[in-house]
Amino acid sequence: MKPSHEGHPLRSPVGGAMTGIIRESCNAAVRLWLWAHGQAVLDLSSDRAAYEYVPGSGGQL
Repeated sequence: MKPSHEGHPLRSPVGGAMTGIIRESCNAAVRLWLWAHGQAVLDLSSDRAAYEYVPGSGGQL
């Protein structure tokens, strides 16, 4: 996934309070492959995909 910018900050719940921050973008490029039993069954790409990133979650962009 290749976002065009860091995304917009949005508040998110942490321990019942809205103190967390996630970043959201509706302008990311993505390519998706879906495989079943060693065979590609889906190959999609878009330059207008959406994503949410939670800092500190261990995910990578």
